Amino acid sequence: MSCVYLFDARESSIAELYIVSTIYKDLHVIVKNFSEIEHIRSTLKLEGCNAFAFITSDLELSSLEILYCLFEISRDVYIINENSMPVLSEFSSISNRCLEGEELHFMEFLSCFTDFKEMIRRLNAPIEIGEVIIRCLNSLENIANLNMQLMYKGSFLNKAEIHNRENDTCFDNICLKEFVEGEKKYREMFESQIVISETFKIKKLDFFNLVNAVRPSNSNSIQLINGYPVVYKLYSSYLFECAKIKKNLGFISSSFMYFFKYLETYCDGFLIYAGLGEINDYYNKKGELKRPDALLVNGSFIPGFGGKWAKIINTSEFSNIPSNLTMYLEGLINLRNNFILTHGDVRFNLEIIEDIELNILQFITAIEVECNQVHNNWNVIIDKLIEFCSFNVSEELKNVFTENLLLTVTKDSTL
Repeated sequence: MSCVYLFDARESSIAELYIVSTIYKDLHVIVKNFSEIEHIRSTLKLEGCNAFAFITSDLELSSLEILYCLFEISRDVYIINENSMPVLSEFSSISNRCLEGEELHFMEFLSCFTDFKEMIRRLNAPIEIGEVIIRCLNSLENIANLNMQLMYKGSFLNKAEIHNRENDTCFDNICLKEFVEGEKKYREMFESQIVISETFKIKKLDFFNLVNAVRPSNSNSIQLINGYPVVYKLYSSYLFECAKIKKNLGFISSSFMYFFKYLETYCDGFLIYAGLGEINDYYNKKGELKRPDALLVNGSFIPGFGGKWAKIINTSEFSNIPSNLTMYLEGLINLRNNFILTHGDVRFNLEIIEDIELNILQFITAIEVECNQVHNNWNVIIDKLIEFCSFNVSEELKNVFTENLLLTVTKDSTL
């Protein structure tokens, strides 16, 4: 494991700094203010002196030691003592164990939350930083709970709003109403007295900005990139992530329904891409409106996925899809009809669900290639959703303290 060394220059001489700066790489020098940085730079101008970073802060050395153990989780933190000797921080191993992995899915973060709180208790952080750390962790927990509600818990809509959706159309289904209401909840929380960095807020709201950018206002405003309707990719990626969460929680039947809906949603978008599908009103032979804003395939409403699939397999893009994938998915469609939550009593296990996940993902990857989806790649969208669902506790703590000017880190490459 690499190391970072802290040297408190606020009570030390330039001569002492000179000695340690020629010995240690990855040296972080603590100073009182920015003018001291300029003084050190102009005074030293050393030959053979390793470049280092400056920490500008009024916090006690013990507080900075703890914070650096939280910030630098992939490295051991050493304090340079009065004899210019390195002493491994007693807090380094505590924080490394609890924060190992850095990027956490919000479900992982919530499962580790008790460990995080215990870590803070064991660190026994001074009051000048302890309260901020605790409030930051509690704020992250609240946001993770919002993520949980958006991804697989109950609706953000109230009872009346849910009942009012009984006549929703195919177009209504791609208006992403849960995301619209979810964004309101996130913004309300961000405007409350929580301790979260602006960087974190921006990362979360950037995803909702993507949602708003692709969410159509009417059936004629569905945005196409590389010919493919973006909203269907966004929605299918959301369903894919929901399916994985359900699988990891052990909700096998629910996971399958989400995986199948993710496939169906992607294929609905493909029908529009291929020029076979459109959102439009459906009239019967007498000219009577039967379904407003329905997904029509060649001008007709097809109620089941099997009928849509029959159109998809005859497209030119489909001709190069590996036969093992097409045969698997055709079997899956039939199996879905006999599933216990549809029309039969077939139940699945984890092995089947993982096969379904893999084969649908391979199919979509293959279709993306055939459709030349360079600027609207499904994997890029799923990466944005994964980023939205991710929490980096170490990075967030560092951003909170630096944004609130409790410390500033200045990298120096001039010495």
